Amino acid sequence: MNMNLSDKFSTMMEKFFIWTEENEYVLTDIVNGSKVEWNMNLLFDFKEPGRNKIETFIKKLNKEYILMKESEKVLDIKLMVKNFKDNKPKIVKNNNKIVKNKNMVNSVFVDVSLDTSNTYNIDTLEYFTDELINAFGKPEKIKNEDSKYEWKLNVDGEIYSIYDWIENKEKFEDITWYLAGLNEDTDKIKKIYEFIDTKNKAQIENTEVINSDIESENTVINTDIINTDIINTDIINTDLESEESIDMNELFGDEEDEKEINLDNIDDDTDINLDTIDETNLEIDIDNIDF
Repeated sequence: MNMNLSDKFSTMMEKFFIWTEENEYVLTDIVNGSKVEWNMNLLFDFKEPGRNKIETFIKKLNKEYILMKESEKVLDIKLMVKNFKDNKPKIVKNNNKIVKNKNMVNSVFVDVSLDTSNTYNIDTLEYFTDELINAFGKPEKIKNEDSKYEWKLNVDGEIYSIYDWIENKEKFEDITWYLAGLNEDTDKIKKIYEFIDTKNKAQIENTEVINSDIESENTVINTDIINTDIINTDIINTDLESEESIDMNELFGDEEDEKEINLDNIDDDTDINLDTIDETNLEIDIDNIDF
């Protein structure tokens, strides 16, 4: 492929080659009549002009190949180019290579490889920074005199950009964002807004589910704590009841069983056991002894 071609023209030619195959334009070698495949190699030595680029390219091809449609040679190049511009195929750019995507319905995604230098302002967005981040992730930091951040969007194969205007000098979370594109296709613009709204709605619903789960977990935990406390209280109360049920008579004896000694009932003839008398403290009065 010719590396001297601009990104915009290269993208346009990728679309053109897809379109020619879809519309059964056949290119054959002028010498041997062999069929030639439509691809970027045909641009190997082509010098990109300032205007009428596709027409100039086809005229160059006609010097080496025969361009035909439905077994007839194509003579009206301008009409062919007009039909292409009015009916460009839906494509996406992936790893710097344009490929046809058969599932382009509701296709909106970020592609940092896109060239947005030729886009122009379409609208001022009413979305907050965090809402755009929810939809597209963090923006790309760019080196531009007018902008500092950008989301490069591929919308059904068309290039759009969401960017800030550096003169606003706002904090990142308070930035006013703008939408730019190569054309003002109302359907695609609407699709961008619907994509942002859908992503943020899903984000809110997920947050609500998470909060609900957290509340449910807390409820279970609190219930477990309450039940545990009740069980522990029951155990403590049971222990207290058990302690209170102890027979105090067993500890201190039955008052009725206590016997009082009545000295009046002691027999005067009670023998005193002398062995119990403490001899050390015994005094004997000799004068009172009868010899």
